[in-house]
Amino acid sequence: MNEKTHLIFMSDLLEENGKTVMENNLEKEHKYPIGEIVEVTMGFGIGWSCDGIVKDDEGKEICLGLKEGTVVLYVVDHQRDCDGTPLYSLSDLKCKYPSYAKTFSEEWKCYRSFCNHFYHGIGEEDLKPVGHRITLYNTFQEYMGF
Repeated sequence: MNEKTHLIFMSDLLEENGKTVMENNLEKEHKYPIGEIVEVTMGFGIGWSCDGIVKDDEGKEICLGLKEGTVVLYVVDHQRDCDGTPLYSLSDLKCKYPSYAKTFSEEWKCYRSFCNHFYHGIGEEDLKPVGHRITLYNTFQEYMGF
């Protein structure tokens, strides 16, 4: 018996509207813009660590860092999963993530070395908006002032 095996990726499954999972996911916009301040609960225990006080665009002070298993961070980049699902990069650095930079490039290493917290590939169902937004620096060089 010589049967052919068919491999179907989850992203290629058809949904009720006749489009694939990926087609539907790619039509979804990112819910949280770059600069949004969000909370995300992490699985690394309970504690408190305020890594810095920042002011949002209206001047309200927000504490970034770990708070009872929850981290309050900036949305610094948008990505998509292999099936097109919107994902986010979060950081405590007030600067957009250099997603264009090659991994382990000097710019990438500098950015990561200045972060106390950086998380990549976080789904929007894990995020809770704090209700504040800030304007981020566009590049690491601008953030550092050179």
